[in-house]
Amino acid sequence: LERSGSLQRMSEHVDKVTVGLVGVEALLQEKSGTVKEAESILKRVWDELDRWHSRITELEVEVQELAEEQPERAHILMDELTKPLQLYQTVAKQAEQRTAFINRIPSCLQDYEEVLHSSTCWLAETQSWLKTPQTYTTAKCLHSHVNSLQVVLDESERMQKSLETFGASLQEISVVFDTSTEERNLLQIRNDISHMQLVVLEPLSQLQHAAAEIDAIEAEVKTMEKSVTKIKSILSTVETEEVPPEEHLQNRQVILENLQAMQRTLAEIERCKDGLGLPTGAEHSLLVFQRAEQLYPHIHELQQLTEEQSS
Repeated sequence: LERSGSLQRMSEHVDKVTVGLVGVEALLQEKSGTVKEAESILKRVWDELDRWHSRITELEVEVQELAEEQPERAHILMDELTKPLQLYQTVAKQAEQRTAFINRIPSCLQDYEEVLHSSTCWLAETQSWLKTPQTYTTAKCLHSHVNSLQVVLDESERMQKSLETFGASLQEISVVFDTSTEERNLLQIRNDISHMQLVVLEPLSQLQHAAAEIDAIEAEVKTMEKSVTKIKSILSTVETEEVPPEEHLQNRQVILENLQAMQRTLAEIERCKDGLGLPTGAEHSLLVFQRAEQLYPHIHELQQLTEEQSS
């Protein structure tokens, strides 16, 4: 009876160790709200593991002693002891992983603060820049702003990828630490950046088109300015050689046709100005429209002079 009771007691101890290790395993599933709390739970885990490991060692010694008297029964108990021993190894491995995660928490949270701060500052500065009124005097200014917007988009894309990567790091430590607040903040800044990207993308293609159109208008106006200068020179030059009247009239007719073509071009520029999709105020600040306006009186004057020389 005494031996039977001893065997029963040992079997109960084995079961008790198993239950204890299951409890430790459950403890490992808990998440902490602070680093201090996580470290406290981890200490309890290791204390419990040490306690149950010591008990397993004691039971192994007892089973070995029993084997001298009851080898068959001892063999059964050793088999029973295998379960808590394997469970201990599993839980100890989980505890090591938890230790590694907890050791990463302080640096991860510091990185989080830096990433969140830099992202928030970058977004605030970018939004402020986007709201700053721009003055466009040439097509070059428009192209420059297009390039700046593209840089903003590229930077925002890199920022999004950086935040996404860091979100994965938070996910890793979330098995031991409650990162819901941090993840929520990262999601918010990512959403804000996505909204900003839409604000940039919406006018970008239109601005690119407008810049190309102003390029063409500037080239056209420059050509007309050169033509006006050339015509002035022709009309003011005293013909030293005798030119047949027919040729003289023909030359003046060609000049009149050129001047009329320039008038039509200027009218077309004025007509299409509102449909170019220019940024607010650009139709007043772009110098090419002022230069175009200044051509009108010169062309009118040259028309009168040409008609006088034709009569």
